[in-house]
Amino acid sequence: MKKKADGRKINISIIGYGHIGKEVVSGITTYNQRNNDNKINVVNILVKDKQKYGEVDQSFTENPDDLINNISDLVVDLSGDITNSLVYLPRLMEYKKSILIADKILLSDHAELIFSKARENNVRVLIGSCVSSSLPINISKNSPYYDGSDCKEVRGNGSTEVSSAILEDIFYFYS
Repeated sequence: MKKKADGRKINISIIGYGHIGKEVVSGITTYNQRNNDNKINVVNILVKDKQKYGEVDQSFTENPDDLINNISDLVVDLSGDITNSLVYLPRLMEYKKSILIADKILLSDHAELIFSKARENNVRVLIGSCVSSSLPINISKNSPYYDGSDCKEVRGNGSTEVSSAILEDIFYFYS
């Protein structure tokens, strides 16, 4: 990790527990153990079917409302499920949750909805660095979608290790 968050506790929720979701949670666990703290707290992990994962702890949920009614400030969408993401993410933003998107198709096809909802609710949208490195962006003065005025920084780490990049993005949120 390049940047470390300050003394604040990082409370996040995760949508999806496939390969990348498991690696992100594993990375968080390793970070907390190495630093002998619980600076990063995974509040909830939204999955479609808890039984698929056997015995899981109380952070696992099948109810998207659990992500709304918790203490997390950041929701990391690792689901790869565009249909459900388009239902969950705008609603989460209405409840003042910032989001980190790790799906380039979701972002490229629905950027206008996502960013307008974020502006409307005064929340942040982070684009996973693993996504932004492969996302074609048209930043021209003639673009009907983006005028460039809200962009503060475009960053990427060039990493092919998606889960490591997502962890760095989580730290970046709090730096």
